[in-house]
Amino acid sequence: RSFGILTNTRTISSEEFMSLISLVMIGVSQGLFNIESNRINSLIMDVQPATLAIFDENAKYAGERDRLRAKIVRECLKSNKEE
Repeated sequence: RSFGILTNTRTISSEEFMSLISLVMIGVSQGLFNIESNRINSLIMDVQPATLAIFDENAKYAGERDRLRAKIVRECLKSNKEE
C-alpha cells in the first residue's frame, strides 16, 4: 500500500514520505520489493526540504516542495518498478 501511494502521489509532505518509505524499506528487507537499499537511502536524502531548496529556487515554499518531492519519488520508484 505504501509503495502504491508513493508511486502515484502528486503531493507529499516530508513527514508522510518518511513514514511511507520506512514501510517500503521493511518490505525491501523482507524481499517483497526488488529495490536496492542504496537507492532508497539516496532518495531519502534527495527529497529532504533543504536539498530540494538547493536544487530548485521555487522549492523554498512548502507546497512547491511537496509537489517536487512527489515528482522525484514517483519517477525514482516507477523507474525501478519497470526494471
